[in-house]
Amino acid sequence: MKILLIAYAFPPLLEAQSIRWAYISKELIQKGVSVDVFTIKLPKGYGDPDCLPHPQIKIYPTFPGPIEGMFFIFKKDFLKDGLNVRENTKRKGIFIIGKHFYKLTRNTLNNVLIPDIRTEWFPFAFIKLREILNKNSYDIIVSSHEPGVCHLLGLCAKKLKNIIWIGDFGDPFVTIYTPRYRRPIDRTLERILLQNMDHILLTNNYFKEIYCKKYKLSANKITIIPQGFNTSEKLSYIKNNTFTIIYTGTFYKKFRSPKNLIKALQILKDKIPFKFILAGRNEQFLKDFQTLGESFEFLGLISHKETLIQQAKADLLINIANDQPEQIPGKGYEYLGSKRPILYISNFDDEYAQLIKRINRGLVVKNDAIALVKALSKIYDLWYHDELDQAFYLGIDRCKEFSWLHITEKFLNLLNQLK
Repeated sequence: MKILLIAYAFPPLLEAQSIRWAYISKELIQKGVSVDVFTIKLPKGYGDPDCLPHPQIKIYPTFPGPIEGMFFIFKKDFLKDGLNVRENTKRKGIFIIGKHFYKLTRNTLNNVLIPDIRTEWFPFAFIKLREILNKNSYDIIVSSHEPGVCHLLGLCAKKLKNIIWIGDFGDPFVTIYTPRYRRPIDRTLERILLQNMDHILLTNNYFKEIYCKKYKLSANKITIIPQGFNTSEKLSYIKNNTFTIIYTGTFYKKFRSPKNLIKALQILKDKIPFKFILAGRNEQFLKDFQTLGESFEFLGLISHKETLIQQAKADLLINIANDQPEQIPGKGYEYLGSKRPILYISNFDDEYAQLIKRINRGLVVKNDAIALVKALSKIYDLWYHDELDQAFYLGIDRCKEFSWLHITEKFLNLLNQLK
């Protein structure tokens, strides 16, 4: 079997969908499936050097477009090891000017291009995609969202060659950050894409219910393929001298805010000793977290491998739900592989909350500062009395269906059914 994956986000670009398809494609290769990947071309040395695709995968890189292409080059010149911004660039005017120019341009084009700025890849990608399809024969096309431009290209591939097309949605096509005035247009496009797909991959059942109801889709047309965790890394934990909490994702003001978490930590810092470590693209929240003083440490954007190491070293992992329950942060499933307790902050009894409670991997608490203080204090007491690891189930047998190996086996069964 031979498949073509259309994925703007693919290693070494460090994104959630990139990591998802890095693992799935690797497992597919090991199971004898031939995988080609059509993705964007990144500057040499950009991205995560530890998160690279399987060597047997044929990569077709293509120019991402003038704005993103220019900024990838610009960022690389100011990045250390393809990830973190150098300390001295904070004082360089050209970096600050470039950053503001990019932000203004991106915000403008996100309001113009459907569904966002990355659709500028389309004209360059379409020409190359047609060449690839004329040169190679594929059994199945898979398009990975985000971004939505991948599904636009998937539709083109379907129309050009009438190949079986699977659309993978890490998030809904129309979201809380889609401009309000444009949502009717985006929903119309979303409907067209869903109707033309031969099969659809979603990350959770609530997401599936929404799509089935809104677009009158058959439940049989949709398969749930959640995010997963890696079992190949041999990670170890030793109790820290100071109670250590970590969050290794990205916060968003509109739908995944750390406001109540910060309030809770501010209350606790005068009561118990702890270290809160933050990793990821969270510079906009630094001033708020820095009120924690020496109890706070910021790692910035780190490699995927280093992220897994940091998770396994922590006493407690923090995961915060989105304000919309159809979007469950994939970071939570990645946490399962660390074998550490999880504090899930959520106002919904979503699938992840149910999982944490069912396997007793940690606590689920409302996104409320006082409730968080109580939960964190309880976990601290367990840690202080050396009872933390005994209080929760920290193995993987109860959640092994979320390992990338099991997820790929489920996906491969689907591929064989559709072929």
